Amino acid sequence: MNDIIQPWERALHEERSQRFTLEEIPEGQLIGYSLSFCIRDMLDGMVGLERVEHLITGTMARSPEEWQAVVNEYARTYWKRAPSIGKSLAQDLWLQGKIQQPRVYGMSPPRSWEKHWGPAATAI
Repeated sequence: MNDIIQPWERALHEERSQRFTLEEIPEGQLIGYSLSFCIRDMLDGMVGLERVEHLITGTMARSPEEWQAVVNEYARTYWKRAPSIGKSLAQDLWLQGKIQQPRVYGMSPPRSWEKHWGPAATAI
């Protein structure tokens, strides 16, 4: 996905990389803690879709229509460099059942401002 970064966006990508470097993203399968930031990391080529076990998001979409509204808004604001690819990634994760929304069940979402990714649990 590195080819998504356009030459004129290289400085922005390098600035983001300095704030949240590849060394801070664990190896192997991952659990993401923010729909907006995790999809943005994927658009930046920092994490491939195949590494994502699931995302635990702060969204609260109770229906496919509400989900689509969330994705459209995020594409317009967070993923505006590549909105159609961001929407496609989010929709793929949704259709694969890889989106968890604790707020739908009255629970608190993870603190995504502390970290975007964590290692997926390994089977014992």
